[in-house]
Amino acid sequence: MAKLLLNNGSGQAQEIFLRSGLSRVGRTSANEIQIEHPSVSSAHCEITFAGDSLIIKDLGSTNGTYIDGQPVQEVCAVHGQRLQLGSVELLVDAPETVSASPQLDGASVAPPPIPVTTKPRLTVGLHHQPATAPEVPPQAAMAASSLAPHGRPTANKSPFEVDPAKVEAEARSKMMWGDAYEDVVKFLRMQGLGLPEASAMANSLLKERVKALRGIGVQKIFTGIGLMCVPVVAFFYFLKLGVFPIKLFAMTVAVGLYGAWRFLKGMFMVLAPKSEAGDVADK
Repeated sequence: MAKLLLNNGSGQAQEIFLRSGLSRVGRTSANEIQIEHPSVSSAHCEITFAGDSLIIKDLGSTNGTYIDGQPVQEVCAVHGQRLQLGSVELLVDAPETVSASPQLDGASVAPPPIPVTTKPRLTVGLHHQPATAPEVPPQAAMAASSLAPHGRPTANKSPFEVDPAKVEAEARSKMMWGDAYEDVVKFLRMQGLGLPEASAMANSLLKERVKALRGIGVQKIFTGIGLMCVPVVAFFYFLKLGVFPIKLFAMTVAVGLYGAWRFLKGMFMVLAPKSEAGDVADK
């Protein structure tokens, strides 16, 4: 029977068995497979399992559906591939599948749709282990035993291998986009890092964000001072000319007020960078 193996950070692979037919995957209870994680959309994707084919179709999810790190809209997945839904990564464990039509977006024709069958809904929890562990088949037990105590894989099992550089780059992007410190730690935990390692990396990235914001704040301070000088210089220049164009001077005053706003904004960014929300690039 085809199944998905989920690294839930507890040190043991959690199994999601796929029955024949179509199963919808998403964050809400309306789906046959419910994955309770904020990066998973309410209706994230559809998984159709029929015979030797396992078809995965994205349903316009916010954070996308990926196979082996590549975004997909509709694809025929095979045994051993990594399926990523938002920040949740699963391993396809379906030895019976074949790769005759690996990508359905091109010239290959998808098999006819299979109607949704009535079946129990499966809820996947990512922050705790079930009270009673189900009986694990030998192959699944081998996959689970390859995970280290903190949820990361050992060197001899590549499907769950975490790329530290990629994880750090994604976490840095989240931090620079303005995600909360706690959310970045949760993301790193979902990638298999232990709590001390995730906290240390998040602290380091937070310091990078603070440094970047302070640098932008200093630039705003200097440009603000320069703009505030515009109406003063214009005032004495008009006096020297002996004429005083009111409208032109009013425009210079507006420039000066904008400079004052930039100056104050820069001061806040230098003195209290952690209070600045949003993307650093928009500052």
